[in-house]
Amino acid sequence: MDEFIVMPNHVHCIIEIKNSSFSSESTNQYGKPVAGSVSVIVNHYKGRVKKWCYENGFGDFEWQGRFYDRVIRDNKEYWAIENYIINNPANWEQDKLRRDLPTANPDE
Repeated sequence: MDEFIVMPNHVHCIIEIKNSSFSSESTNQYGKPVAGSVSVIVNHYKGRVKKWCYENGFGDFEWQGRFYDRVIRDNKEYWAIENYIINNPANWEQDKLRRDLPTANPDE
């Protein structure tokens, strides 16, 4: 995993798959996910986080069922995405899906 940020309601990260033996034919087929693919990596990550949450008193934690992925084609695109991830916390106030988190003191 390269650059990443964990936000209160979402995660951004750059995943680099090195020495890939995937062909366009094997990755574009529908059906069972291909071992080592982005889908398998993300699903494994989601499963491990969900397990940790359950074991640590956050049993009501839920992931959304989908994720957004994008192939980064060149350095210019890489740096733009990396910059977006780095600056994401500064844009939290404008997040359309932001929910204010409950405070420890309900009178606050």
